[in-house]
Amino acid sequence: MADSETHQELPKSVDEAIDRLLNDLSEDDKEYLRGVSDPSELHFSLGLQIRNVYGLWGDNTELLASCAKASGHEPLIVDSKEVYFGFHPDEASAVIIKALLERLKKTGWARC
Repeated sequence: MADSETHQELPKSVDEAIDRLLNDLSEDDKEYLRGVSDPSELHFSLGLQIRNVYGLWGDNTELLASCAKASGHEPLIVDSKEVYFGFHPDEASAVIIKALLERLKKTGWARC
């Protein structure tokens, strides 16, 4: 993953984040990830990269909201908009990792 991404290039949804990861990961990395049984073992490696590069510690509120929604969190409605408070970047990266692993395992050994 490139560290030089700007906010305009940041993924805004879980699906966009997964698409970006699948594009950026090597085939060897994908093969390794398909064998991961416990997503939490990726917290300090891939999870850290996701949190830092995709702006989860910054102002990428769209991706945080998408992760919260994907995990079943209920939003507050403020001025007719859904707002997710208190969803932590660690939780958000876990949502992305779980969804990535599910997609990789669904596709089997086919190239993503």
